Amino acid sequence: MIKNSILGILSLVLVFGMTSCGKGGKFSAKTQKMMDKKWTYDVEASRAAVGKAMTDAGIKNGSDVVNLKGDVKKIANFLGSHSLQFYKSKGKLAWQRKSGKGLLSSTSKGWANWKDKGETSIELVNYNGKGKNAVFKVEDVSDNKLVFLNEANRKKIYTVK
Repeated sequence: MIKNSILGILSLVLVFGMTSCGKGGKFSAKTQKMMDKKWTYDVEASRAAVGKAMTDAGIKNGSDVVNLKGDVKKIANFLGSHSLQFYKSKGKLAWQRKSGKGLLSSTSKGWANWKDKGETSIELVNYNGKGKNAVFKVEDVSDNKLVFLNEANRKKIYTVK
């Protein structure tokens, strides 16, 4: 009787161990490049990309977006600064965004899903708060640079620091 109970418990442990190890967790090389790094939003580079796009589109004074000065520049940089991290949680790809500094900081989290097999678009679940998801085109992923395009085709440039 005791022998059968011990064998039953061991078999349950074995079955549970085998099934829990195999779930999820296999990520592509592109995903692994994004994971376990603190991606810092490069406000200046992103602003320069917006200014260039405006100038290329024929909008006059598009360069004024890039040439902020003094307190206006400090406020814009503070409001725009944030970091983004991708990591494995429960066998799935998750993200965390931290905005602000010190007492004025806020953190949001969610799941990340690739929209296609080629991994050209990624959906960040609940990115905009209140259950709204954001879909970004992934333009570039390297060891120290990540470039997203949002729905308006504006570049969001991140670097590892």
